[in-house]
Amino acid sequence: MRKNCFAAIPGNFSLDGSAQVLVATRLNYTGFFTIGGPIEPLGRLNYIDGCSSTVLINPLRRGEPCLNFLYVPPGVSQTPHTHPSLRIGLVAEGSGTCQVDEGTLNEEAVLEGGTMLV
Repeated sequence: MRKNCFAAIPGNFSLDGSAQVLVATRLNYTGFFTIGGPIEPLGRLNYIDGCSSTVLINPLRRGEPCLNFLYVPPGVSQTPHTHPSLRIGLVAEGSGTCQVDEGTLNEEAVLEGGTMLV
């Protein structure tokens, strides 16, 4: 795999090399083996409040995992919203704030490139 690529690998796998990666697992996941990329610099679909999104890996059935790329332009403040399922976010680059029920994550050291939100 190369920089800015992604994969869905059902079953056992191993990693070898030198890179920063995000690995998310789900027990008994039986999706399709998928490798794709590179990820585009901007999303293809309009999203909330001027953001854009690209679905990288579609869920096979409702409630199964998917992978989306979300681009948030500088200066954009999204309308508060919820999702019906778990979301995991990885800040690839840039910085910003995130408002949650428990308060605001607003220190640049907390929400910057390489930060993961669950």
